[in-house]
Amino acid sequence: MRKLFAVITTLSIFALFCAPSYADTYFEVHGQGGFELDTMNGNYWSFQAGGGVALYYSLGKTLGIQPELNISYNWLNEAKAQYRYASIDIPVLLTARFWRLNFLLGPNLSIPCFLYEKNDGYRYRYQMILGITGGVNYEHPIGLMNLILGVRYLQDIFVTNDNYNRDLFMRGSFLFNVGMAFPLV
Repeated sequence: MRKLFAVITTLSIFALFCAPSYADTYFEVHGQGGFELDTMNGNYWSFQAGGGVALYYSLGKTLGIQPELNISYNWLNEAKAQYRYASIDIPVLLTARFWRLNFLLGPNLSIPCFLYEKNDGYRYRYQMILGITGGVNYEHPIGLMNLILGVRYLQDIFVTNDNYNRDLFMRGSFLFNVGMAFPLV
């Protein structure tokens, strides 16, 4: 009987310390949309839409890490050209949770899929663009899931170029997110 009690006690203590890390792991599906200001020229507004998935993993009561995989489609209009730009964005965000707010900050790697200019057609150039993303999410529990409402800012650090190595634009995007987070137990 003592051995059984010792085993149950040990498993209970183990579950007490290990269960929160599993219970605080979430899979998130979200859509996002927003607007941009070209931070290189500063002379036009544009729009961005997309969506993606994220995996939130708790590093304790407050801190966590949240890698994401997002697909973005951008409509960029300026006086001399109109661009359509699609990219795969991979932010790896450090998170800090307070109450139902989740503050996010981290690097963003953007991989362009295509760049289309209305006058010149496709101008594909394979390059990876480093940026930084920061923002805040509000999480509202709905049953076992969380409704996610968020605001973010994404800023490219380097300029996007075309096939001819001409500087085209540098994204600075204000994004609004709506999504659902599902616990992974």
